Amino acid sequence: MNKTSKELLDKAIKLDRNHRTPLFKGIHIIQQRKLHDSGYRMMYVIGFNETEKYYLISCISDVIDFQPSFNELLKGNYDMCDLHLDISKDGIISIWTNSDKRLKCTSPFLSSCTFEIVGDKEW
Repeated sequence: MNKTSKELLDKAIKLDRNHRTPLFKGIHIIQQRKLHDSGYRMMYVIGFNETEKYYLISCISDVIDFQPSFNELLKGNYDMCDLHLDISKDGIISIWTNSDKRLKCTSPFLSSCTFEIVGDKEW
């Protein structure tokens, strides 16, 4: 693991099962050397918000899924996926939204880390 990845992990607040997961503006992904039972690499998933706080959401996930929230689907808003992806020179993958949407992690601590894309009325 490179220095930048280690620094990001060190400053991330470690969530536990009793901690309420906040909404995120985006996530950072750092690959691990460990393999999941599926044969794919596990990753660190770190959420971030506008106040530059970082949260370690998962360290056992090998899949990340995104889906619209149920409220957005009820409104008929199927085209709400405003996600952007970038990879830093240090190999950290970042996924974020520029809109009024936020990411809500609905399954932290699982091998498939799922995020709902929630609208501004939901946060």
